[in-house]
Amino acid sequence: MIGDKKIVDNREICKSFNNFFVNIGQSLAKNIELYPGKDSSSFFRIGSVNSIDLNPVKKNEIMYIVSEFRNEHSCGYDDVNMVIVKQSI
Repeated sequence: MIGDKKIVDNREICKSFNNFFVNIGQSLAKNIELYPGKDSSSFFRIGSVNSIDLNPVKKNEIMYIVSEFRNEHSCGYDDVNMVIVKQSI
């Protein structure tokens, strides 16, 4: 049902779902005013739009992540065997 209209055609149902999900964020955002009188851009630091902050990565974090990969002898798109990666670490 869309309003009072019952939709039965499969294409129309798909279009209706798509339309709903494409527009729901914008529709909800119109009704939310967390900080009256303030635009969301006022919360950004100067220059943050064109920059990215990266946190340093620790050696043990990388070792843990790689250790969780499966021991497969097949290579990925980079032609590097995971067993060799693990042995190298």
